[in-house]
Amino acid sequence: MNEIILTHTGMLGDFFFCLPVASWLHRTQDVKTHWVLVDGFEPFHHIESLLMQQPFTSRLSLVPHHFRWGCGGQPYKFNPAYYGINGSYFNLGFRSFPDKYIPEFYAEEHELSYDKDYRIDPGPNIVGSGEILRSREILMKVLAPQATPIPWKFALLDLIRMLSAAEEVHAWFGGMSIMCHMIKRKFTCYYAKVNGDLNVRSRYIPDDDLVVWRDAQDLFDWGSPLLQLTVTIDGGIHS
Repeated sequence: MNEIILTHTGMLGDFFFCLPVASWLHRTQDVKTHWVLVDGFEPFHHIESLLMQQPFTSRLSLVPHHFRWGCGGQPYKFNPAYYGINGSYFNLGFRSFPDKYIPEFYAEEHELSYDKDYRIDPGPNIVGSGEILRSREILMKVLAPQATPIPWKFALLDLIRMLSAAEEVHAWFGGMSIMCHMIKRKFTCYYAKVNGDLNVRSRYIPDDDLVVWRDAQDLFDWGSPLLQLTVTIDGGIHS
């Protein structure tokens, strides 16, 4: 089978929107994807098993492409041959603020399309766990106190399987909510009006039948004793 190179420089949520494009290429053009991602984003060091579980992936390479955060990681356009990876390629990323569903926005720059039925394959034998899970943002400690935070630094395939098996998932509007969207499971998504405009939300998570939207400003109590910063051994601040 032929191979195409797809690159991306953004964070996890933005990256997951590349997967329906790769699935479309696999289904319509009989090609597998060689993913070329940035070495400087630590979660990409935990994504290989998840990508190899998808039928359209051939391999993964991490390269020391210099990028800056903002607008999905910039500059997103680069030639993988600069890092010794030769072949036909497409740079998938944000050329501007998106005006439509993100996979379609990525694809149209290259006159491609995306698999509208794509769902992340979590692997076999998913058994319900009964767990109630939440994302790790500090506010989520207050917004969903009944839930357990997802593990820190976890293989992403294992995390996808955990989310698939959970009884409930509560996520801030970000990477984990996009994971839930991509595995087509029901979840509650929390947002603030600054990032929760309906038009913006629909470009990222259009499945109104799978998501319950909750405005954090209607729920949040700034005086809650649950809201406190803790510093972990890795120096990061988490709930």
